[in-house]
This record gives sequence, structure tokens and C-alpha cells, in this order.
Amino acid sequence: MKLVIVDRDPLHLAELEESLKHWEYEIITTGDSLEAWEILQNDPEPVMVLLDWQSPMMNGESFCTTLKTKRPNRLCHVIMIADCGDKEQIATGLAAGADAWVSRPIHPQELKSALALGKRVLEYQYMIEKLNEESLQEKRKLETMTGVDALTGTANRKLFDERYLEEWRRAERDGLLLSLILLDIDDFRQYNETYGYMTGDECLKKVAEAIEATAIRAGDLVARYAADEFAILLPNTDAVGATVVAESLGAAILHLNIEHRQSPRQIVSVSIGHATVWPHKEANGSQSLLDKSTHMLTLTKAANRTRNRELKVNKK
Repeated sequence: MKLVIVDRDPLHLAELEESLKHWEYEIITTGDSLEAWEILQNDPEPVMVLLDWQSPMMNGESFCTTLKTKRPNRLCHVIMIADCGDKEQIATGLAAGADAWVSRPIHPQELKSALALGKRVLEYQYMIEKLNEESLQEKRKLETMTGVDALTGTANRKLFDERYLEEWRRAERDGLLLSLILLDIDDFRQYNETYGYMTGDECLKKVAEAIEATAIRAGDLVARYAADEFAILLPNTDAVGATVVAESLGAAILHLNIEHRQSPRQIVSVSIGHATVWPHKEANGSQSLLDKSTHMLTLTKAANRTRNRELKVNKK
């Protein structure tokens, strides 16, 4: 297991590293808690921190507060190094989020016991987290059995609404981003009028298959949102990631090369709108992401209509 040791005194740091090197930990040492934070925020694995409470740049209280607010969904066990007999410092540390403490001068056996306990706690938390993930996956399998759109095989609107609120609450709780893509087939009414509703249904199936083949992460959800509109829910995805998926979707559907004589392109195309939010910062609640995505879709459809008119004029 990874162990990050933070101590402002180089001599203490060297002594700790020397005494711990045979205890089967992957040790990283630094004299700066700000540097330790940089290491932690990019590491998704469970990690223990042995923290000098009076560390420069970012003291122990600030460090623990930052961990709780900016790394809430990752497993971390903080053991504070307190000044000997300073009960007020220990109480402050535990209130700020430290999980345990050892006093300076550090007794090797006391430290060994604190680390062993921290390791067991993290392993237990990690096991619970994995069991919860497995349980959630099983729950989603059952949902899929009862929440499938009969025509396209994607999730139906009911399942989308349930999952949307579930992912919103999770992102709000854990401080994660949430992205939503809305996709509408261009001129689909004219497609049905030209080719018939049975051919229109086949078109919808092919579009749905292309979408599901593109949005391939296990946590993503593809749903038939309306008659010829699809929603793609992207948990823990930033705006750049959502843009990449949206562009890939547009390209994948054009690549199907489905004939559409009433379209200036002569093939089926789509309009796409997407948005990304921090749920815990949205004053209007869960409706805000839907509204923003719908607004972006409306703008895209208007731009596509303008482009299509220009294409018709140029062809004449």
C-alpha cells in the first residue's frame, strides 16, 4: 500500500523512511504538504498519509480540509504527527479530519500499530466500496430488464429519469462533474413521410446501435428520450470529454450512410446539444443540466437549418 510521509524536518524524514523501508509500504517522502496534495489528487488508489501537523505551505488542518472537499470519493487515511502532550493539537486534528495520531518523538512500535490499523481500515473500506459497485451493477442489470425501449433496445425514458436523478445526487454528494448529451435526428418527420414508418423504425434502430457503440463506458447511459431523440448521460465527465463523445456520435451516424433524399446531405444526420455542470453548484437543481442541454440542442438545430438552406441554394 502507498504511504506518503510529510515532515518539515529533513532529518526526521530520513529517519522515518529508513525505519519504514522494511515494512512493505510503497513510500513517498516530501517536506511539503502542498507537494503531498499534488501527489494525492492525481492518485485514485487507497493511500495512507503520515502528516507533520505543522508542515509548511499547508498546515495539517488545511490539508485535511482540502482532502475532504476536493478528494471526497477517494480512500485516504491520515495519521497526524502531533507534538508530544499537545492534546489541543490532537483534538483539532481529529476534528479537521485526521484519522489517527502518533506523538513526537515517534516510538517505532506505536507507529507500526497505527499504520497496520490504517491499512486494515482502508482495505475494509475498499472492499465495501467494491461490493457497493457490484451491487449497483446488479441493480442496473435488473433495471435494464424492466426499463428497455422496445424498439431500439436502449433505456426508456422512465429508466433515464431514474438514473439521471441517481447520478445527479451521486455527483452532488461526491463533488463530481456530470454531462448530458441530447441528440435529435434531422428532418425525421420527412424521412418517415418519404420512406414509411417501418423504414423509419429501422433507421432509429441503426442510430441507437451507433450511439451505444460510441458511448461505451460502463457507467454511461443511452436512452430513447423522445420519438426521434436520444439522451446520453455521462457521469464524471468534463466538458472536453462530452465534446469528444458528441463529435464521435455525429461522425458515427454520418458513417452509417443511411439514405435521406429530403435532406440536403442526402443521408441521415443529427443535431447534438450537450452541457456539463457541477451539480453541487447549481442553484436550480437537477433541472438545470436538462435545460442547458436542451438549449444547446435548440441552437445546434437552428444552425443546421441555416446550413441546410445554404446547401439547397448552392445546389441550385
